[in-house]
Amino acid sequence: MVFTLHGPHFKHRITQVYLAQALTAISHSLIGIFIPIYLLTLEYTLAQVFVYFMVHKATVVLVSPVAAYANHQIGFKKATLLHIPFFVLSFALLYALSFSDVHYLLPAIMGGVSIAFYWIPMKTLFIKYSHKKSRGQEVGTLQAIQSMLAVASPAIGGVIAALLGFPILIIIGLFLGALAAAPLFFTPEIKAKTSFAVKDLWRIKDHGFMIVTLADGFLFVAIAYLFPILIYMTLQTTTAVGYIESIGMILFALGSFIYGKKLRDPVHALRVGAVLIAISLVIRPFLDTATGFSLVIMFGALAGVLYRTGYNTLFVDYGRDLGDTGEEYVVVQEIYLNSGRVIALGLCILFPWTWGFFFAAAALVISLALFTAPSRGTQ
Repeated sequence: MVFTLHGPHFKHRITQVYLAQALTAISHSLIGIFIPIYLLTLEYTLAQVFVYFMVHKATVVLVSPVAAYANHQIGFKKATLLHIPFFVLSFALLYALSFSDVHYLLPAIMGGVSIAFYWIPMKTLFIKYSHKKSRGQEVGTLQAIQSMLAVASPAIGGVIAALLGFPILIIIGLFLGALAAAPLFFTPEIKAKTSFAVKDLWRIKDHGFMIVTLADGFLFVAIAYLFPILIYMTLQTTTAVGYIESIGMILFALGSFIYGKKLRDPVHALRVGAVLIAISLVIRPFLDTATGFSLVIMFGALAGVLYRTGYNTLFVDYGRDLGDTGEEYVVVQEIYLNSGRVIALGLCILFPWTWGFFFAAAALVISLALFTAPSRGTQ
């Protein structure tokens, strides 16, 4: 029997899965944007902060094939559960940085392993069971749910960091991340009917979309790392960082829920969204007020609805069309995505770090100019 996102059997099986995903999203949004700021407060240099995230993303690249193999061999639930101990260890090591001689790259490595074992099964599951005719709505709804549940987390995290300190914030994030494992213990096992093999990774020929994915890695670095650092260095307060990021998440959540139902042409949405995001990126280094940062993140969030809904819909479409090689496609996507992040971070070390916004904007525009949507069958 094949379960779909619209079928009662499938809904029964993955209700706990999305509860676990929601708890994980809350945990990551509570602390994730503050990790670079936390490292800066411990007197690590910006270059060291960028190296931390380079190691983190390089680890995801290396471990992703292992995570996909585990997903195929032992099933979705067990493979996803494997990320929990690495998640807890990464946060525990981050906490230990404030009072011990733990090498600061150890939590980066543990966090990279955790991310690989979390996202490879999650993405494979969504590709496997999504519906072609309502894929835009499903993608938009999933984006909206993830963002809406975590919408207040950055603001709360900023207040906690300001009043109680980063170590307390990390402990709370660690607790929520560990709690995310609980629903999975009550989830029936789901095994994808695929035949994963590392050698099949080289059979994936979707280079056009993967170039876009490489550029998406540049975008992630600009939005997730550079922008929070810029706000913090300019306004000198974690509270402002949290509130501004929450404004963006509110608009993105609402926009995803509404636009997902209306999506007709994901390629057009991707192109328009990319151009608008690029405009928002080149503006950011020149801002120096909370109002300016708030306005640009609002503009970027609405543009991000177009871009992200289009990108994610195409990603699921392409992976679904590959059938039994869908798992390999997820791994290749993770490799390109995180390689883009590593390259972008490396450029931020070699050049003035604010140039990272311009690199991301250029990468988006160039990749979309080169991208031609291939002809696809339907599922």
